[in-house]
Amino acid sequence: MIHAEKGRTLIRNIVDAHDNWTVPDGRQWMVTEGNRICGDVREVAEWLAHLTRRYGNQPLPLALHGEDFRRLLDIQKPMDEGIAEAVFRDEDFLYVERKVLYHGYKQLTLRSGKKPVGENKFVAMVEGWLKAHRPEIEAKEVWFDKPRKGRRRVWYDTRKPNIDALTKRDNADLYVSIAKEWVGPEPG
Repeated sequence: MIHAEKGRTLIRNIVDAHDNWTVPDGRQWMVTEGNRICGDVREVAEWLAHLTRRYGNQPLPLALHGEDFRRLLDIQKPMDEGIAEAVFRDEDFLYVERKVLYHGYKQLTLRSGKKPVGENKFVAMVEGWLKAHRPEIEAKEVWFDKPRKGRRRVWYDTRKPNIDALTKRDNADLYVSIAKEWVGPEPG
């Protein structure tokens, strides 16, 4: 019977089980013997019987419903989706600079012990999320007059009155503190 220990690949287990085997040897064995074993009805039946003997007497997990289920989904939600929901579903949302949102995403992702995606990939994900959930929020380039002058890319709510006048002011302070810590809405 072939198996893989948790956190290890099947090939790595096969190589370690044989003296002087290399990864290419393990792959070759998988092509010849492994595929035969996985296609053998008797071998598969033995594997399923082993799983049933080992785990068959475990109690079934309790089903989650309603608020408990939603909370579990929020915990498992990727950070990019979580920050998009938190910022763009905020009732007070007017606009946010793209780099500020990415900075917050990157900071929160690193804090959770995960590796953030690059800015372009993040922006593409946010654009997809907005198209599906908040199509009234669009991207544009604006000129900030204060406190930091310059051209910036922002996402803004097209339904808000006087949005063109409002987007002339850098509002990064609503999302990032002076110490560059995220202070915007918390995801999930």
